[in-house]
Amino acid sequence: MKTILPLVAIFFSANIFAHNMSDDLKKEKIQEALSALSHDIGYYDIKISAAPFALEYDLQMARFEEGDKDIDKFTVLLDIGDVPHQVNCNFLSGESGEHKAIYFIVYKSCELINFDTYKTTTFEPPTQFWNDWKY
Repeated sequence: MKTILPLVAIFFSANIFAHNMSDDLKKEKIQEALSALSHDIGYYDIKISAAPFALEYDLQMARFEEGDKDIDKFTVLLDIGDVPHQVNCNFLSGESGEHKAIYFIVYKSCELINFDTYKTTTFEPPTQFWNDWKY
């Protein structure tokens, strides 16, 4: 028990000091990343929830690197042509940099589900980096 407690504390320490990037900013960046699929993605079409226990090795290991990071997941309902689809994706958002903050979102395990055929395809939206002094 004595060895488990420090490990649990380290695991949750990234969440204690997280930068808490606003959902508005996350949704804006998700809209940009999915613009190749559809330009008609609205703010309320995107549902974001925390996923600190996501089974993504790369995302979990990134928490121990420099900077503040959050692991979340999102779901988006959209139409491609006249066919309804859903996108499910885990993502890591955060900031890094000593002198000037660089913000980023990295997407992992993204699925596109066609609701007519229920065929699921995997894809990875491009990783996004930006310097936004206003943030």
